[in-house]
Amino acid sequence: MTERWLPLLLLVSVSLACREGGDATPTPVATEQFAITTEQLALMPLSDTELGVDPESLQVSEDSGYLTSNQLAGDTIDPYDTAADIEAMGWLATYSLDYEDPTLTTAPGFQDGGTSLDLFRDTGSAVSFLEKQLEDPGALAGEIFLGGLGVRESSSFAVQGGDQGFGLKAKLRAGDVSANNWIAGFRIGQLIAAVRLTRIDDADSSAQMQDLVTKLEQRVRDVLTGSSQAAAIPLPTIDPEAPGQASRPNFGPFPDEMALTLSDLPRGSTVDEEGYVPREGRIEYERHFDLGPGAGEGGPFSVQSNLELLTDDFESASRFESYSDVFLGRDSLDFFQGILDSQPFEVSNIDAEERGMNPAGDGSFRVAVTYDMPIGAVENEFVYVRVGRVIGALLFSGFDGEIGQGLVNELMARFVQKIEAELASG
Repeated sequence: MTERWLPLLLLVSVSLACREGGDATPTPVATEQFAITTEQLALMPLSDTELGVDPESLQVSEDSGYLTSNQLAGDTIDPYDTAADIEAMGWLATYSLDYEDPTLTTAPGFQDGGTSLDLFRDTGSAVSFLEKQLEDPGALAGEIFLGGLGVRESSSFAVQGGDQGFGLKAKLRAGDVSANNWIAGFRIGQLIAAVRLTRIDDADSSAQMQDLVTKLEQRVRDVLTGSSQAAAIPLPTIDPEAPGQASRPNFGPFPDEMALTLSDLPRGSTVDEEGYVPREGRIEYERHFDLGPGAGEGGPFSVQSNLELLTDDFESASRFESYSDVFLGRDSLDFFQGILDSQPFEVSNIDAEERGMNPAGDGSFRVAVTYDMPIGAVENEFVYVRVGRVIGALLFSGFDGEIGQGLVNELMARFVQKIEAELASG
C-alpha cells in the first residue's frame, strides 16, 4: 500500500476541460453544421509545437484523455459543482490534452498549457455551460478554497472564433505561488473548444491566445469536414498499478463498500480516481478525493481512502505490524527521504513524526511527513487502522499545519464503521 502514497502537489489551474473516462465510443451528435462524434474530439487538440511548448521540459499530463463528469466538476472554478450538475447541463463528453512540467518549476515565464474539447447535447446546453464558466471566476474572486487555492482577480478579453469567441484571464494563488491562467476559445454549435496557458508572470498573452484560437478553429473545422489527416497525439501509458486496473472480486466482503464516499466528505468534494489495484495474494482498493471548501479555509486539499483485504486476521496483523515498523521505526525518515528523492520536483527539509489520534479498530497509528516544495511547505498525514483481516489507511494532503485533528478523527471513525459493517455483512 505504500508504493503510490506520496502524491505530487500540482498547481491547480482553471480549466474549461472535463474528463470522460473509458473508451471513445463514436456517438454522432448533430449540429446545425456538422455531425460530431466523441471519437473526433481526440483529433482536435493542438500539438506541443503548435502551442509553443518546449517538449524537452514539458510532457503530456497523465490526466489527459477522455474524462468523467465528476472530474469536470473538480476542474471547474466553482468548488460546489458536482457531477450531477454537469450532467444536468447537457454535457456529453470531453477530451483534454495538457502539457505540464513535472519539476513544478516556479521560475517566471510559461508554466503549462493545453487544449480541451467539450461536447454538449445541443447548442443551448453549450451556451449555458460556457456562460457559467465565464461568470464564475468573477463571482468567486477573493475567495479561498480547496486548501489554499484562491482566485485573486479575473478579467475578460476579446477573442474572435466560431459562433462565439471568448477569452478569460484569472490570477490564481496556490501556496506561495501566484500564476496567471489564460483561457481562450470558441463555440461551434454544441462544441466548446478552448486553449489554456499558465504563466508565472504578468506578461500580456492576449495576442498569443488569439493566434492559438485561430489555429484551433482551423484544426476543429478540418476534423469536422474530414479534410484533416491528423492522428490523435499519443497519451502516457496507464500505470498498471493505478486504481481501476483490477476487477472487483466475485464475492464479498467488498473493499469498495468499506471506502469513504462523497457523502462522508465536505460539500464540494469530488472523486479524482477509484478502483481495485492489482496485487499478489491480497485484494486492494483505492478511492482518491479532492476536498471541497467545506473542509474549511486552510483545510486539506485531498484525501485517499485505501483498503487491503487479507486472507485472515493473522496475516493482517503481521502486515499491519510491518507497516508500523516502516512508518514509525527509527529508519522511517530514510524511507520517506528515499521516496521523495525519486520525485521529479525539488524537495527539502523533510521531517516525519508520530501524531496522536483516537484509538480505532484492532490497532491504529498516525504519522505526519512535512517537506518544502517549489510552491511551499507541504504535509502528508498517513493514518492506518486494522480491523480483523482488513487494513485501512487514509492519506491527507495539504499545506503544512492545515490538516486539523477534528477532521482526521471524524473521517477515521466513519472509515472504521464502514469496514466493520461490510465485514459483518460479508
